[in-house]
Amino acid sequence: MNIVIISPINDLNISENINDQFMVLAWLLQEEPSYLKYFKKLKKKHPNVFVTLDNGLNENRLVKGQELIDLALDINADEIITPDVYMDGPNTITETSIFLDNHLDVLKNLNVMSVPQGHDRASFLSCFENFLEDKRINTLGIGYRNLYKALQPEMEKMSNEEWTNFGIPNVKKLRSIIKESTFYYTVSRLYFIRKYVSFIQLREHNKNIHLLGLWNPYELSLYKTIFSEDELKYIRSCDSAAPNQAAQVGVKFDSSYGVLDKPIAYLDFKSKMTDDQIKMSLENIEQMRSWI
Repeated sequence: MNIVIISPINDLNISENINDQFMVLAWLLQEEPSYLKYFKKLKKKHPNVFVTLDNGLNENRLVKGQELIDLALDINADEIITPDVYMDGPNTITETSIFLDNHLDVLKNLNVMSVPQGHDRASFLSCFENFLEDKRINTLGIGYRNLYKALQPEMEKMSNEEWTNFGIPNVKKLRSIIKESTFYYTVSRLYFIRKYVSFIQLREHNKNIHLLGLWNPYELSLYKTIFSEDELKYIRSCDSAAPNQAAQVGVKFDSSYGVLDKPIAYLDFKSKMTDDQIKMSLENIEQMRSWI
């Protein structure tokens, strides 16, 4: 799995020194000229990096349609995340289909990532399966907030013994340390992928999975305990601002549980980190790598 570190505008060198894959936010390209300038030059400086353009829904700053296409072309993106509607499977399918239909000529030269949504298990699975079968889509982007809410009723019925059998070691200790919601955000994708995703179908449909963000980066340590090496080949990458978010408020990842709760809701993209914060961020990144 490739880890894609998202950094503040004034500290993009952290990402540049570590990443060979980048997650770029469309709304920030529109708002910050220096951010746009940086990514317009990136592929000239590093021709082999892989650049994904995110539509910005997670920050409630959705960019779609021709605006999104123009930005992708402007920064020479390799991949684009199609528009989605939070917790709404049917409308996400509709928005994605319209976008793909309207921009097919451009998108045939790009990798396409689409993000399943749904308010419950049935609607999420329906959206996931629709995208799985759509030949225009290459990558399935799986979030955690929407999954926790869609799968909450069945996950909360799971006993510690069932979670242990599921492949999560020391679950009783883990649940006693971190907040309850943090536990479910940490395991929701693992639960969904293990229980509802067929790796045979991923292979047959030539699809892979990208993990969109991290609530608790300790999640990364659990993939190798739950999935085989062959299965992990289909979990391509994970983007995360977590090491920088945590460093901005002085939180260092703990090797046994990650974080007690998400330190701050969103990365402060416009601040400049201090030397101590940068040092802590690099330590957090190294901890993430050790979990992988």
